[in-house]
Amino acid sequence: EAFNEAPVGNGPYMMDGTWEHDQRVSVVRYEDYAGTPGNADAVEFRIYANLETSYRDVQAGDLDIGDVPDDQIANAETEFGERFITAESSSFSYIAFPLYAEGFDDPNLRKALSMAIDREAIISAIFFDTLTPADDMVSPVVQGYREGACGEACTFDPEAAQQLFDQAGGYDGTLRIWFNNDGGHEGWIEAVSNQWRQNLGIEDIEFESMPFARYLGLLDEGLDDDPATEGVDGPFRLGWVMDYPSMQNYLENLHGTGAGSNYTTYTNPEVDDLLAQGKSAGSGEEAISFYQQADDMIIEDLPIIPLWYGQVQQVTSERVSNVVFDKFTFVDVAGVQVVAE
Repeated sequence: EAFNEAPVGNGPYMMDGTWEHDQRVSVVRYEDYAGTPGNADAVEFRIYANLETSYRDVQAGDLDIGDVPDDQIANAETEFGERFITAESSSFSYIAFPLYAEGFDDPNLRKALSMAIDREAIISAIFFDTLTPADDMVSPVVQGYREGACGEACTFDPEAAQQLFDQAGGYDGTLRIWFNNDGGHEGWIEAVSNQWRQNLGIEDIEFESMPFARYLGLLDEGLDDDPATEGVDGPFRLGWVMDYPSMQNYLENLHGTGAGSNYTTYTNPEVDDLLAQGKSAGSGEEAISFYQQADDMIIEDLPIIPLWYGQVQQVTSERVSNVVFDKFTFVDVAGVQVVAE
């Protein structure tokens, strides 16, 4: 319990006090660190309830490094110039299906909903062309990614989508779309819902949004053997950033039977077997061949709708320089230089 509040690490900084919940985590330079020491004397990681507030703090000079809300992307580069940072990342956004809930057991329905989404139009209108449409179940930054692997399932085709939707018997009742309301997702969620209305004729659509902590709790309920009837019962938004650069990190964590982040409750013994063979393969190339076979099966079943691959989009104050992000979306905190007080 104490470690959770003030963990002991092995890097260039150490905790200064304890985790101040919903406020901040503070660290100071660890003088006995054996590697290259951090440049800053201390670092404060602030906790915000929404992106807009943190962005305004960067504008005011009260925060040194912060995210850019979707509706500010077009203005950020003009306002911040070189202090607007974009970098390649491993982030992957998707809409998942609660396969345990009634109405989502037909892959034709899931495929229809995917093919009814014009990813490029949303990326252009909402994200100002800063994202890339997803065409595989893994990010382009990992070995084994194949351009266009998702094929027609990730290709906008409203006529074919309508045919598949009709074959599946459509969708009865209210379609509830679930997402967390503290991550700036409202704009693109509404755009997706409008496309489903226009291209599939789904008129009865509602939004269910809440803070991420509560949202994740409801998703966890869906992992129970007998999911709560009050849990997530419709398409839901999620994203993934790799823990390590491997197809396995995406495929097994999101789609392996019983995996901790498999919130769809998808299960396919053949996929599990291929993933196991990949992990025990004698070489990286051999492993990738198994992972790609598993990838193809997951795409065929389509438990999630791949949407787009992300970028790091951050702005900084004039107080700092040498702000560098890696493909895990993390800033090299120790390398940041404080240039002014």
